[in-house]
Amino acid sequence: MKFLTWRMTKPWGLLPAIMLLLSNGCDNSAVEREVSNHIAHPQSIDPSDRLYQYITEGLGIDQAEVVSYKDRYVAEGDIVFMKNDFVIPDDFGKSVNANADQTPPPHVHDTDASSGGRTKQWITSHTQRVDRAIQGVIEVSINSNIPSSGTYNIRPDITAAIAAWNAVSCSEIRFTVVTGRKGHIDILDDPSLPSTPALSLGYTDFPSGGKPGKLLRLNVDQLVDNQFAAAKRRGIIMHELGHAVGYRHTDWNATGSGETDEGTVQIPGTLNRDPNSVFNRGIPPGNSFSPYDLQAIRDGYPRFSGGTGCRAPLYYYWSSSLSDAFNTTMVGEKAGSGYAFQKVECYVNTTQVNGTVPIYRQYNTQTTDHILSKYSSIQNCIKEATYYLYSTTGEGRRPLYEHRSTARNDHFYTVSTGTFTDYQYVGIVGYVYTVDN
Repeated sequence: MKFLTWRMTKPWGLLPAIMLLLSNGCDNSAVEREVSNHIAHPQSIDPSDRLYQYITEGLGIDQAEVVSYKDRYVAEGDIVFMKNDFVIPDDFGKSVNANADQTPPPHVHDTDASSGGRTKQWITSHTQRVDRAIQGVIEVSINSNIPSSGTYNIRPDITAAIAAWNAVSCSEIRFTVVTGRKGHIDILDDPSLPSTPALSLGYTDFPSGGKPGKLLRLNVDQLVDNQFAAAKRRGIIMHELGHAVGYRHTDWNATGSGETDEGTVQIPGTLNRDPNSVFNRGIPPGNSFSPYDLQAIRDGYPRFSGGTGCRAPLYYYWSSSLSDAFNTTMVGEKAGSGYAFQKVECYVNTTQVNGTVPIYRQYNTQTTDHILSKYSSIQNCIKEATYYLYSTTGEGRRPLYEHRSTARNDHFYTVSTGTFTDYQYVGIVGYVYTVDN
Protein backbone atom coordinates (compact mmCIF):
# COMPACT_ATOMS: atom_id res chain seq x y z
CA MET A 1 0.00 0.00 0.00
CA LYS A 2 1.53 3.27 -1.05
CA PHE A 3 2.20 5.69 1.81
CA LEU A 4 2.10 9.39 0.99
CA THR A 5 1.56 11.63 3.99
CA TRP A 6 0.99 10.79 7.64
CA ARG A 7 0.12 12.74 10.70
CA MET A 8 -1.62 11.86 13.96
CA THR A 9 -5.25 12.74 13.62
CA LYS A 10 -8.60 12.03 15.18
CA PRO A 11 -10.01 8.56 14.42
CA TRP A 12 -12.53 8.31 11.60
CA GLY A 13 -14.95 5.67 10.43
CA LEU A 14 -13.62 2.35 9.19
CA LEU A 15 -15.47 1.97 5.87
CA PRO A 16 -13.15 4.23 3.83
CA ALA A 17 -10.18 2.34 5.27
CA ILE A 18 -11.64 -0.98 4.16
CA MET A 19 -12.31 0.39 0.69
CA LEU A 20 -8.73 1.59 0.51
CA LEU A 21 -7.42 -1.81 1.52
CA LEU A 22 -9.56 -3.55 -1.08
CA SER A 23 -8.62 -1.15 -3.83
CA ASN A 24 -4.96 -1.81 -3.14
CA GLY A 25 -5.26 -5.55 -3.43
CA CYS A 26 -4.97 -6.54 0.25
CA ASP A 27 -6.22 -10.06 0.95
CA ASN A 28 -9.62 -10.74 2.49
CA SER A 29 -8.19 -12.02 5.79
CA ALA A 30 -6.59 -8.63 6.40
CA VAL A 31 -9.92 -6.93 5.77
CA GLU A 32 -11.74 -9.34 8.09
CA ARG A 33 -9.19 -8.71 10.80
CA GLU A 34 -9.69 -4.95 10.43
CA VAL A 35 -13.46 -5.39 10.77
CA SER A 36 -13.32 -7.75 13.74
CA ASN A 37 -11.05 -5.42 15.67
CA HIS A 38 -12.90 -2.21 14.86
CA ILE A 39 -13.58 -0.32 18.08
CA ALA A 40 -16.87 1.27 16.88
CA HIS A 41 -18.03 4.25 14.89
CA PRO A 42 -17.70 7.71 16.46
CA GLN A 43 -20.45 8.55 18.92
CA SER A 44 -22.18 11.82 19.68
CA ILE A 45 -20.73 13.70 22.65
CA ASP A 46 -22.65 14.69 25.74
CA PRO A 47 -21.07 18.04 26.76
CA SER A 48 -22.17 17.45 30.37
CA ASP A 49 -20.11 14.27 30.65
CA ARG A 50 -17.56 14.88 33.40
CA LEU A 51 -14.72 13.02 31.68
CA TYR A 52 -15.28 15.02 28.49
CA GLN A 53 -15.26 18.20 30.56
CA TYR A 54 -12.01 17.15 32.22
CA ILE A 55 -10.37 16.49 28.84
CA THR A 56 -11.47 19.81 27.34
CA GLU A 57 -11.45 22.02 30.43
CA GLY A 58 -9.12 20.32 32.87
CA LEU A 59 -6.49 19.47 30.24
CA GLY A 60 -7.28 22.33 27.87
CA ILE A 61 -7.64 20.15 24.76
CA ASP A 62 -9.55 21.64 21.84
CA GLN A 63 -13.09 20.20 21.63
CA ALA A 64 -12.53 19.67 17.91
CA GLU A 65 -9.61 17.38 18.82
CA VAL A 66 -11.77 14.99 20.89
CA VAL A 67 -13.66 12.05 19.37
CA SER A 68 -16.05 9.86 21.37
CA TYR A 69 -16.36 6.12 20.90
CA LYS A 70 -18.54 3.72 22.82
CA ASP A 71 -15.93 2.99 25.48
CA ARG A 72 -13.37 5.78 25.13
CA TYR A 73 -12.48 9.29 24.12
CA VAL A 74 -9.53 9.83 21.79
CA ALA A 75 -7.83 13.23 21.98
CA GLU A 76 -5.32 14.75 19.59
CA GLY A 77 -5.36 11.54 17.59
CA ASP A 78 -3.46 9.24 19.91
CA ILE A 79 -4.26 9.98 23.59
CA VAL A 80 -6.94 7.69 24.98
CA PHE A 81 -9.27 8.14 27.97
CA MET A 82 -11.31 5.04 28.85
CA LYS A 83 -14.83 6.02 29.93
CA ASN A 84 -15.41 3.30 32.51
CA ASP A 85 -12.18 3.36 34.48
CA PHE A 86 -10.37 6.67 33.95
CA VAL A 87 -9.88 8.33 37.34
CA ILE A 88 -10.57 12.07 37.18
CA PRO A 89 -8.29 13.96 39.60
CA ASP A 90 -10.02 15.05 42.80
CA ASP A 91 -9.06 18.67 42.32
CA PHE A 92 -10.81 19.04 38.96
CA GLY A 93 -13.57 21.64 39.15
CA LYS A 94 -12.71 22.87 42.62
CA SER A 95 -12.61 26.63 42.94
CA VAL A 96 -9.53 28.50 44.06
CA ASN A 97 -10.03 31.64 46.14
CA ALA A 98 -6.94 33.71 45.59
CA ASN A 99 -6.31 36.89 47.52
CA ALA A 100 -5.07 39.49 45.06
CA ASP A 101 -3.76 41.65 47.91
CA GLN A 102 -1.17 39.07 48.89
CA THR A 103 1.59 39.45 46.33
CA PRO A 104 4.21 36.71 46.39
CA PRO A 105 7.93 37.08 46.81
CA PRO A 106 9.73 37.73 43.51
CA HIS A 107 9.53 35.82 40.21
CA VAL A 108 5.75 35.53 40.01
CA HIS A 109 4.51 34.28 36.63
CA ASP A 110 0.77 33.93 37.23
CA THR A 111 -1.53 34.03 40.24
CA ASP A 112 -4.78 34.14 38.27
CA ALA A 113 -7.37 32.21 40.27
CA SER A 114 -8.97 30.92 37.07
CA SER A 115 -5.84 28.91 36.33
CA GLY A 116 -6.52 26.65 39.29
CA GLY A 117 -3.07 27.44 40.65
CA ARG A 118 -1.43 25.97 37.55
CA THR A 119 1.22 27.77 35.60
CA LYS A 120 -0.08 29.32 32.41
CA GLN A 121 2.69 28.07 30.17
CA TRP A 122 2.66 25.71 27.21
CA ILE A 123 3.03 22.05 27.92
CA THR A 124 6.14 19.98 27.36
CA SER A 125 5.51 17.87 30.43
CA HIS A 126 3.05 15.45 31.99
CA THR A 127 -0.22 16.51 33.54
CA GLN A 128 -1.06 13.20 35.19
CA ARG A 129 1.68 11.79 37.32
CA VAL A 130 2.61 8.12 37.73
CA ASP A 131 2.92 7.24 41.41
CA ARG A 132 6.42 7.22 42.82
CA ALA A 133 5.90 3.63 44.04
CA ILE A 134 6.03 2.24 40.50
CA GLN A 135 7.97 4.85 38.53
CA GLY A 136 11.16 2.82 38.60
CA VAL A 137 9.51 -0.52 37.79
CA ILE A 138 6.83 0.14 35.17
CA GLU A 139 6.06 -3.30 33.79
CA VAL A 140 5.50 -3.63 30.05
CA SER A 141 4.02 -6.72 28.42
CA ILE A 142 4.11 -7.39 24.69
CA ASN A 143 0.81 -8.94 23.71
CA SER A 144 0.85 -12.30 22.00
CA ASN A 145 -0.91 -10.84 18.97
CA ILE A 146 2.34 -9.11 17.99
CA PRO A 147 4.30 -11.65 15.91
CA SER A 148 7.54 -12.96 17.41
CA SER A 149 9.06 -13.82 14.03
CA GLY A 150 8.75 -12.96 10.38
CA THR A 151 8.13 -9.69 8.56
CA TYR A 152 5.74 -8.26 11.14
CA ASN A 153 7.94 -8.92 14.16
CA ILE A 154 8.46 -5.44 15.62
CA ARG A 155 9.39 -6.74 19.07
CA PRO A 156 13.03 -5.62 18.61
CA ASP A 157 11.73 -2.10 17.94
CA ILE A 158 9.68 -2.20 21.14
CA THR A 159 12.63 -3.34 23.25
CA ALA A 160 14.87 -0.72 21.60
CA ALA A 161 12.33 2.02 22.40
CA ILE A 162 12.19 0.85 26.02
CA ALA A 163 16.00 0.80 26.15
CA ALA A 164 16.07 4.42 24.94
CA TRP A 165 13.83 5.46 27.85
CA ASN A 166 15.86 3.43 30.34
CA ALA A 167 19.08 5.05 29.13
CA VAL A 168 17.95 8.53 30.20
CA SER A 169 20.17 9.41 33.11
CA CYS A 170 18.89 11.08 36.28
CA SER A 171 15.27 10.05 35.64
CA GLU A 172 13.23 7.74 37.84
CA ILE A 173 11.25 6.30 34.91
CA ARG A 174 12.29 2.75 34.12
CA PHE A 175 10.40 0.21 32.02
CA THR A 176 10.87 -3.54 32.38
CA VAL A 177 9.43 -6.19 30.04
CA VAL A 178 7.44 -8.98 31.70
CA THR A 179 6.19 -12.21 30.13
CA GLY A 180 3.35 -14.57 30.93
CA ARG A 181 1.12 -11.83 32.34
CA LYS A 182 -0.04 -8.31 31.60
CA GLY A 183 2.12 -5.46 32.79
CA HIS A 184 1.15 -1.97 33.82
CA ILE A 185 1.29 -1.25 30.06
CA ASP A 186 0.24 -3.86 27.51
CA ILE A 187 1.53 -3.23 23.98
CA LEU A 188 -0.70 -4.83 21.38
CA ASP A 189 -1.45 -4.89 17.68
CA ASP A 190 -4.66 -3.01 16.90
CA PRO A 191 -5.24 -2.93 13.12
CA SER A 192 -8.55 -1.13 13.65
CA LEU A 193 -6.69 2.18 13.89
CA PRO A 194 -7.94 4.32 11.02
CA SER A 195 -6.13 4.61 7.71
CA THR A 196 -8.06 7.53 6.23
CA PRO A 197 -8.07 10.44 5.79
CA ALA A 198 -4.68 10.06 7.44
CA LEU A 199 -2.92 7.00 8.75
CA SER A 200 -2.85 6.38 12.52
CA LEU A 201 0.00 4.17 13.59
CA GLY A 202 -0.68 4.05 17.31
CA TYR A 203 -2.43 5.50 20.29
CA THR A 204 -2.13 5.15 24.03
CA ASP A 205 -4.14 5.44 27.22
CA PHE A 206 -3.27 8.43 29.38
CA PRO A 207 -2.23 7.77 33.01
CA SER A 208 -5.08 7.36 35.46
CA GLY A 209 -5.22 7.02 39.23
CA GLY A 210 -1.44 7.13 39.56
CA LYS A 211 -0.91 4.28 37.08
CA PRO A 212 0.48 4.58 33.55
CA GLY A 213 -1.79 4.14 30.55
CA LYS A 214 -2.90 0.51 30.36
CA LEU A 215 -2.86 -0.07 26.60
CA LEU A 216 -0.41 1.04 23.94
CA ARG A 217 -1.97 0.16 20.58
CA LEU A 218 0.13 -0.11 17.43
CA ASN A 219 -0.98 -0.72 13.85
CA VAL A 220 1.72 -3.27 13.11
CA ASP A 221 0.55 -3.97 9.55
CA GLN A 222 0.80 -0.31 8.61
CA LEU A 223 4.11 0.19 10.40
CA VAL A 224 5.64 -2.57 8.28
CA ASP A 225 3.65 -2.36 5.02
CA ASN A 226 4.44 1.33 4.62
CA GLN A 227 8.12 0.53 4.97
CA PHE A 228 8.86 2.65 8.01
CA ALA A 229 12.51 2.25 8.86
CA ALA A 230 13.32 0.69 12.22
CA ALA A 231 14.41 4.08 13.57
CA LYS A 232 11.02 5.59 12.74
CA ARG A 233 9.15 2.66 14.30
CA ARG A 234 11.20 2.97 17.47
CA GLY A 235 10.64 6.72 17.60
CA ILE A 236 6.88 6.19 17.29
CA ILE A 237 6.92 3.69 20.17
CA MET A 238 9.07 6.06 22.28
CA HIS A 239 6.45 8.77 21.59
CA GLU A 240 3.58 6.53 22.69
CA LEU A 241 5.40 5.45 25.86
CA GLY A 242 5.63 9.16 26.65
CA HIS A 243 1.83 9.44 26.53
CA ALA A 244 1.57 6.38 28.80
CA VAL A 245 3.40 8.29 31.55
CA GLY A 246 1.61 11.57 30.89
CA TYR A 247 3.65 13.60 28.42
CA ARG A 248 1.68 15.75 26.00
CA HIS A 249 2.60 16.73 22.45
CA THR A 250 5.43 19.25 22.54
CA ASP A 251 3.76 21.31 19.78
CA TRP A 252 0.22 21.00 21.15
CA ASN A 253 -0.30 24.77 21.27
CA ALA A 254 0.54 25.14 17.59
CA THR A 255 -2.24 22.90 16.29
CA GLY A 256 -5.31 25.08 16.63
CA SER A 257 -7.10 27.87 18.41
CA GLY A 258 -9.27 25.78 20.71
CA GLU A 259 -6.65 24.68 23.25
CA THR A 260 -6.22 26.37 26.59
CA ASP A 261 -3.40 26.11 29.10
CA GLU A 262 -5.51 24.66 31.90
CA GLY A 263 -4.07 21.60 33.57
CA THR A 264 -0.66 22.02 32.04
CA VAL A 265 2.84 22.26 33.43
CA GLN A 266 5.77 23.23 31.25
CA ILE A 267 9.22 22.01 32.13
CA PRO A 268 11.05 25.31 32.71
CA GLY A 269 13.71 26.05 30.14
CA THR A 270 12.23 23.85 27.42
CA LEU A 271 10.78 25.09 24.15
CA ASN A 272 7.18 25.59 23.10
CA ARG A 273 8.09 24.17 19.71
CA ASP A 274 11.01 21.81 19.29
CA PRO A 275 11.26 20.32 15.77
CA ASN A 276 13.56 17.58 17.05
CA SER A 277 11.26 16.44 19.84
CA VAL A 278 10.10 12.83 19.85
CA PHE A 279 6.89 14.09 21.49
CA ASN A 280 5.73 16.22 18.54
CA ARG A 281 2.58 15.21 16.71
CA GLY A 282 3.28 13.16 13.62
CA ILE A 283 6.17 10.89 12.84
CA PRO A 284 9.14 11.59 15.14
CA PRO A 285 12.28 12.79 13.36
CA GLY A 286 14.14 9.69 14.55
CA ASN A 287 14.69 7.48 17.55
CA SER A 288 16.69 9.91 19.69
CA PHE A 289 15.32 12.20 22.38
CA SER A 290 16.13 15.84 21.76
CA PRO A 291 18.06 17.68 24.51
CA TYR A 292 14.78 19.27 25.60
CA ASP A 293 13.05 15.88 25.64
CA LEU A 294 15.78 14.68 28.00
CA GLN A 295 15.34 17.71 30.22
CA ALA A 296 11.57 17.18 30.26
CA ILE A 297 11.98 13.53 31.28
CA ARG A 298 14.57 14.30 33.95
CA ASP A 299 12.66 17.22 35.41
CA GLY A 300 9.25 15.57 35.13
CA TYR A 301 10.42 12.37 36.79
CA PRO A 302 13.68 13.17 38.59
CA ARG A 303 15.77 10.37 40.05
CA PHE A 304 15.08 9.76 43.75
CA SER A 305 16.42 6.24 44.28
CA GLY A 306 19.29 5.57 46.65
CA GLY A 307 22.87 5.83 45.53
CA THR A 308 22.31 8.50 42.90
CA GLY A 309 24.31 11.68 42.55
CA CYS A 310 21.61 13.22 40.39
CA ARG A 311 20.19 16.60 41.22
CA ALA A 312 16.49 17.43 40.93
CA PRO A 313 14.92 20.83 40.27
CA LEU A 314 13.61 22.59 43.37
CA TYR A 315 10.42 24.26 42.12
CA TYR A 316 9.06 27.38 43.75
CA TYR A 317 5.25 27.72 44.03
CA TRP A 318 3.16 30.44 45.66
CA SER A 319 -0.33 30.35 47.20
CA SER A 320 -2.05 33.73 47.47
CA SER A 321 -4.92 32.34 49.54
CA LEU A 322 -2.56 30.79 52.11
CA SER A 323 0.20 33.36 51.70
CA ASP A 324 2.61 30.46 51.49
CA ALA A 325 5.80 29.97 49.49
CA PHE A 326 6.26 26.29 48.73
CA ASN A 327 9.24 24.32 47.38
CA THR A 328 9.14 20.85 45.89
CA THR A 329 11.06 18.55 43.56
CA MET A 330 7.75 17.08 42.35
CA VAL A 331 6.46 19.13 39.43
CA GLY A 332 2.71 19.60 39.72
CA GLU A 333 2.63 18.38 43.34
CA LYS A 334 0.35 21.27 44.29
CA ALA A 335 -1.57 21.52 41.00
CA GLY A 336 -5.19 22.48 41.58
CA SER A 337 -4.74 23.40 45.22
CA GLY A 338 -4.19 27.13 44.87
CA TYR A 339 -0.43 27.14 44.31
CA ALA A 340 0.90 28.90 41.20
CA PHE A 341 4.23 27.92 39.68
CA GLN A 342 6.90 30.63 39.84
CA LYS A 343 10.26 29.20 38.73
CA VAL A 344 12.96 26.59 39.25
CA GLU A 345 14.80 28.10 42.18
CA CYS A 346 17.79 25.75 42.12
CA TYR A 347 18.80 22.08 41.97
CA VAL A 348 19.20 19.84 45.00
CA ASN A 349 20.29 16.28 45.66
CA THR A 350 17.59 13.77 46.49
CA THR A 351 19.91 11.32 48.23
CA GLN A 352 22.92 12.09 50.37
CA VAL A 353 26.27 12.49 48.64
CA ASN A 354 29.60 13.63 50.04
CA GLY A 355 29.43 17.14 51.44
CA THR A 356 25.63 17.32 51.72
CA VAL A 357 23.42 17.43 54.79
CA PRO A 358 19.70 16.67 55.05
CA ILE A 359 17.28 19.57 54.95
CA TYR A 360 13.68 18.76 55.86
CA ARG A 361 10.60 20.35 54.38
CA GLN A 362 8.26 20.93 57.31
CA TYR A 363 4.64 22.08 57.20
CA ASN A 364 3.35 24.13 60.12
CA THR A 365 -0.31 23.16 60.43
CA GLN A 366 -1.14 26.18 62.59
CA THR A 367 0.37 28.88 60.38
CA THR A 368 0.04 27.02 57.02
CA ASP A 369 3.70 27.74 56.41
CA HIS A 370 6.28 25.54 54.68
CA ILE A 371 9.76 25.64 56.15
CA LEU A 372 13.13 24.22 55.06
CA SER A 373 14.97 23.22 58.22
CA LYS A 374 17.95 21.20 59.41
CA TYR A 375 15.72 19.88 62.21
CA SER A 376 13.79 16.70 61.50
CA SER A 377 11.25 17.40 64.24
CA ILE A 378 9.60 20.78 64.90
CA GLN A 379 6.63 21.47 67.14
CA ASN A 380 3.30 21.79 65.26
CA CYS A 381 5.02 20.71 62.04
CA ILE A 382 4.66 17.70 59.75
CA LYS A 383 7.81 16.50 57.99
CA GLU A 384 6.90 16.16 54.29
CA ALA A 385 10.15 15.69 52.34
CA THR A 386 13.93 15.53 52.64
CA TYR A 387 16.42 17.27 50.38
CA TYR A 388 20.22 17.34 50.55
CA LEU A 389 22.14 20.60 50.35
CA TYR A 390 25.86 21.21 50.54
CA SER A 391 27.09 22.52 53.87
CA THR A 392 29.89 24.59 52.34
CA THR A 393 30.41 26.63 49.21
CA GLY A 394 32.20 25.21 46.19
CA GLU A 395 32.63 25.66 42.45
CA GLY A 396 29.27 26.31 40.83
CA ARG A 397 27.39 26.45 44.14
CA ARG A 398 25.40 29.37 45.45
CA PRO A 399 23.88 30.02 48.87
CA LEU A 400 20.15 29.38 49.34
CA TYR A 401 18.90 32.26 51.46
CA GLU A 402 16.05 32.02 53.98
CA HIS A 403 13.64 34.93 54.47
CA ARG A 404 10.71 35.21 56.87
CA SER A 405 7.64 37.42 57.04
CA THR A 406 6.10 37.83 60.50
CA ALA A 407 3.05 39.58 59.05
CA ARG A 408 2.36 36.72 56.64
CA ASN A 409 3.57 33.84 58.82
CA ASP A 410 5.62 32.68 55.87
CA HIS A 411 9.13 31.62 54.93
CA PHE A 412 10.55 31.71 51.44
CA TYR A 413 13.87 30.61 49.99
CA THR A 414 15.83 32.06 47.10
CA VAL A 415 19.29 32.15 45.54
CA SER A 416 18.62 35.81 44.68
CA THR A 417 20.13 38.57 46.76
CA GLY A 418 18.42 41.77 47.83
CA THR A 419 15.54 42.87 50.02
CA PHE A 420 11.94 41.75 49.56
CA THR A 421 8.78 43.50 50.74
CA ASP A 422 7.46 42.18 54.08
CA TYR A 423 10.34 39.68 54.39
CA GLN A 424 13.44 39.80 56.57
CA TYR A 425 16.66 37.96 55.89
CA VAL A 426 17.25 35.02 58.27
CA GLY A 427 20.34 33.22 57.02
CA ILE A 428 21.80 30.62 54.65
CA VAL A 429 20.11 27.21 54.62
CA GLY A 430 22.83 25.56 52.53
CA TYR A 431 24.58 25.70 49.18
CA VAL A 432 23.00 24.59 45.91
CA TYR A 433 23.57 24.46 42.17
CA THR A 434 21.58 26.55 39.71
CA VAL A 435 22.06 24.06 36.85
CA ASP A 436 21.15 20.37 36.66
CA ASN A 437 23.46 17.46 35.96
